[in-house]
Amino acid sequence: MRAIIARAVLERAEQPGRLGAFTLRRAQRGTVDRIRAALSEFGGALLADAPGTGKTVVALAVASAYPEALVVVPATLRAQWSAAAARAQVALHLVSFEMLSRGDTLIQAPLVIVDEAHHVRTTTTRRYAAVARACVGAHVLLLSATPVVNRRADRDALLALFLGTRATSLSRGDASRIIVRRTPE
Repeated sequence: MRAIIARAVLERAEQPGRLGAFTLRRAQRGTVDRIRAALSEFGGALLADAPGTGKTVVALAVASAYPEALVVVPATLRAQWSAAAARAQVALHLVSFEMLSRGDTLIQAPLVIVDEAHHVRTTTTRRYAAVARACVGAHVLLLSATPVVNRRADRDALLALFLGTRATSLSRGDASRIIVRRTPE
C-alpha cells in the first residue's frame, strides 16, 4: 500500500502540465516548448494568440523557469496578472505602461514579459525606450493578439526589442519560429 501511495504522490509531483493551481492543456504545453526554443535560439518570442487561449498562463509557465521576471502590462491588467501569478506560484515584478510613460525606471531581470505588446510598437515613445532598456541582455516574451495593428513596421519594432536590426530582415522560417500562433481549443 505504501508503494502505491508513494507512486501516486510522485506521479502527481512530476506532472509537467501543472503550474501551481493551473493545469496546462496539451496545446499550451506545446506552446511553452516552442517559446522556450525561440528564447534559446533568438533571445525572444512573440506569442500572437487570439484572445481566450491562455497567453497569461503560458507566459507564467515560461517565467517559472527563471529566477525572476519583469512583466510590463496595461494598468488595467495588473490585478489580473497578480492574481494569476499567485495561483501559478510564480514571483513577478509588475509594472504598467502608464508608469513607463511617466518616466519610471525598470529593474533588470533575466526574463521580460510584455503583455499587450502592441502598446510599445512606436519606437519614439518613452515607454518603448524604457522597455528596450529592460530587454538588453534579457530573454523577451511579447504577448499580443494584435501584433500588427497597421503595418509590418509595427511587428518589426516589437521584434527589435530582442533582435535589434535583424528584425527587419527575418526569413519566413525564422519568423515562424519566433512568432507563435495558436487558435482557441
